[in-house]
Amino acid sequence: MVLGIAIEDLAPTGYSPTHREMRVPGVEVTAHSTGEWVAQVLEAVAQRVGVPVQILADHCSDLRKGINLFQAHCPETVYTYDISHRIAT
Repeated sequence: MVLGIAIEDLAPTGYSPTHREMRVPGVEVTAHSTGEWVAQVLEAVAQRVGVPVQILADHCSDLRKGINLFQAHCPETVYTYDISHRIAT
């Protein structure tokens, strides 16, 4: 699942959006997630709603690889490790 908020809608939330402000630009289901598959999903979402400014995700290997592959085409997109996952580990 991809959640997102438009950059122009972020400031009014105090840069702390809740789930109410978020939109779902992509939902995909797979039996086996790979980095290549994640990159394809991100590319499809970017084509629909625009290139993301930032991607916030955990450090699972398929997400990391997919985001890195996506960043090869969109280097302006920043990848940030989700702090709640960091704290949990």
